[in-house]
Amino acid sequence: MIFNGELKPGQRLPAERDLACQMGVSRSLVNVSILELESQGFVRVVPRQGSFVCDYRRDGTVSVFMALMNYDADRMDPALFEGMLAARSLIECECARLACQNAQVEDLLLIAAQLGVMEANPINEAFINAAVEYHHMLTVASQNAVYSMLFRSIAPAVRHFTALHYTGGVSRQRILALHRGLLNALRGGDAQKAVEAARALLLPGETALKRKINDRKEGR
Repeated sequence: MIFNGELKPGQRLPAERDLACQMGVSRSLVNVSILELESQGFVRVVPRQGSFVCDYRRDGTVSVFMALMNYDADRMDPALFEGMLAARSLIECECARLACQNAQVEDLLLIAAQLGVMEANPINEAFINAAVEYHHMLTVASQNAVYSMLFRSIAPAVRHFTALHYTGGVSRQRILALHRGLLNALRGGDAQKAVEAARALLLPGETALKRKINDRKEGR
């Protein structure tokens, strides 16, 4: 209800007994859940007044960010979705640049291993899992642990949207070519080419997914 905008920032939550009845759960479960939402930064509990929705867009923490990314991706707010895509692009392009400077031999071997799994499979679960791990290994190769942790925090959403895009009729050979292009740029240590290759790899999916999300929002 908070994510979908049914409950606005500053709005008081319904009474716990009403929420329990509405959701078909026990009042004790509602109480525990509200405390969990408070710990994550989604609500503020005021003694003798009630629980109020926080403005997570303004005051959100890493816990809020992780909760958003693990939320039902199909119902994600379009603005949050586009923000996630922009953040991912910034992170991965920067990781591609850093990897050209910092990647160890074993880092590139791990990226190549994921590409090998993709090459050995049609577009199936193994292919999609390997594609997501390929991108995770790119962040690891940057040697910046914060980037790697940020990617891991959005990995469930990344996997969902990767599957949505890859099973939407895209060319498997084109996907593989883009992944090979980035790996070759990393092997060559050319930071500019690596950044360009990372951007080229992400752009088709971003464009297609934005179209799908907007179509869904407009009921098409």
